[in-house]
Amino acid sequence: MEPTAILEETPQNRFRRQVEEAVVAYGVAWQEQDKHKIAALFTRDGAEYCERPFRQDGTYCGREEIESYWERQIIAKQKDIQFEAKLDEFICDHEKMQALVKWQASFVNRLVYSYHPSFTKRVEFVQVAILSFEKDDVDPGQILIRRLEEYWHSITSSLKDKLGEGGGGEEGEEE
Repeated sequence: MEPTAILEETPQNRFRRQVEEAVVAYGVAWQEQDKHKIAALFTRDGAEYCERPFRQDGTYCGREEIESYWERQIIAKQKDIQFEAKLDEFICDHEKMQALVKWQASFVNRLVYSYHPSFTKRVEFVQVAILSFEKDDVDPGQILIRRLEEYWHSITSSLKDKLGEGGGGEEGEEE
């Protein structure tokens, strides 16, 4: 989905358009598996990517850690990524420079187990993220993500089960 065309350029509408552009760019970078494009969406100093809020090791700080996480978790394990931003469900507050955003995505996840080295499964999920933004210190007309905190619900299935070949995982297994 493309960012919303807005006729009147109020501060709220400008912020919403920039949030939409950032989330669409996030989806493109994810589909292209480009860790540099992902990192470039975040502030140069103090960026946080909170992938699992209840785990101490689930927050990545700074562009370098975000790139490293994407290298290990996304590029190494995911393929055939589909992404759809639910732009009409975004909630944006330009005064606080925060947004609640939503997308649906799916991908093939390669799991590495010593007992089953080639196991793959399709993961489908809906995700919401709380985004905090700051003005770009290089281009003050633009915004960058200061903090991304994500929450999701997913369902998985073995690709072999989907193809009727049996093996690994249960259809509809929840993550």
